[in-house]
Amino acid sequence: MKKHFVKLAAIVLAVLMVASAFACSAVNNNPRIGKIGDVKIYYDMYSNALSNYYYYIQQGTIDGETAHEMIKKQLINYGVTLNKIHELGLEAQLTDEEKAEIAEDVQSSLDSALSSYKVDESITDEDEIYNAKLEQLKAELKKNGTSFKDYMADLEESATENFLFNKLREMEDAKVTLTDEEAEAYFNEQAPKDAESYDNEHVSDFYTAYSNYIAGKGIIPFFIPDDVFLVKHLLIKYTTKDDTSKKEHPEVPENGLDGEYGVFDKDAKANIDAIVAELEKGITFEEFLDLIDQYGEDPGVQSEITEGDDQRAEGAYHDTGYVMHEDLSKKWAEEFYYASMKLYKGEDWEPAVDEDEDKDDKDSDADSEEEPKTYDITYYELTDGKKIARVETTNGVHFIVINETLTPGQINYSEHADNIKEFRLKELQDEHYTKAVEEWTKETKVNMRDKYIDQIAVALGLISAK
Repeated sequence: MKKHFVKLAAIVLAVLMVASAFACSAVNNNPRIGKIGDVKIYYDMYSNALSNYYYYIQQGTIDGETAHEMIKKQLINYGVTLNKIHELGLEAQLTDEEKAEIAEDVQSSLDSALSSYKVDESITDEDEIYNAKLEQLKAELKKNGTSFKDYMADLEESATENFLFNKLREMEDAKVTLTDEEAEAYFNEQAPKDAESYDNEHVSDFYTAYSNYIAGKGIIPFFIPDDVFLVKHLLIKYTTKDDTSKKEHPEVPENGLDGEYGVFDKDAKANIDAIVAELEKGITFEEFLDLIDQYGEDPGVQSEITEGDDQRAEGAYHDTGYVMHEDLSKKWAEEFYYASMKLYKGEDWEPAVDEDEDKDDKDSDADSEEEPKTYDITYYELTDGKKIARVETTNGVHFIVINETLTPGQINYSEHADNIKEFRLKELQDEHYTKAVEEWTKETKVNMRDKYIDQIAVALGLISAK
């Protein structure tokens, strides 16, 4: 981690001021707060970690005391792991190829920092643009009391540490194996548990697990409840949405199209007209999927999967579509859910009235029954029998189609063996690595200035004074 601290966030600035108040005779904005093996822990490591929690503390998602304890544990794990890297001499073993990879990461970090700077439009030469941005960065660093040399040293130290942490993890992961027989035995043991976890009373839990599986972020649920289906859609977004705060509907652009919750400009209207023309002419399901790729504006179902931690990462749902079920009305926009269910259940289907919805409404007539909400849908039939439902939500106009109905019950192991083996192995590797860090911690001398750190946390209002 960095020992030279660039003050870029208000919370970090505040933390450093508090730290200065606790320093001895000379002001030290970055005191040492611990030593773990041969690894020195500095205050900026705590404050950097705190800045990652600050938003969640402000939102009330996590309380200050919990964040404080998590950060202390995080710092110990960091120090213990880095000390193990030093003990194994991993940095000295870096190959030229690995060093070049680290250098690329450093340059990528620098390029990312420079991307936030703007230069005069009269400068068009790429080298001149780069140098102009670089001078702006240097000036900001100098203003914050940090030299460019120290900044680059920080980037290199951080990139090297990240690489070595990953290398150590790979070394530990390699110690864990999983045979085909062990993976199948795990499936046979876990399947009855999934049958309880994802039965018809727990569709929402299934939705979360299966969506993670679709996005490549988790193991497939071993049991599928009844009446689960997957929908794809072609979305054309509103050019301008309603201003809900002022309850104003935007003016329709010239040659544009008026919508339920916004308006489409002439280009969006032209795309909608082209899609409708194709549907009215008569196309196959595969041809409709081509239209999604050509015109669609939902990144979740467009093109190919890209890297990312977001469950709805770009392209993650391209091949499958989104999970839908009658019990998932709260997961989707009302209109999108309504149209999807009509496609699955039939045009006569209507949502059930929530009997608890108006229990606390004293002005409501106890004997009256609220009519379920309905929405305007236009249907198109594809030449191979599938139906398309057109409906508008606050995002724009959707052309929805059922991609697949999932077979209820226990899944077939052989059909999903690769996914099951991949994520079961990862689970075992995670367990192994956690135990390894615990063992390293027992073997390592950990000396943290807990009282000092707690004092600062009290001053910041994270914890109460003891």
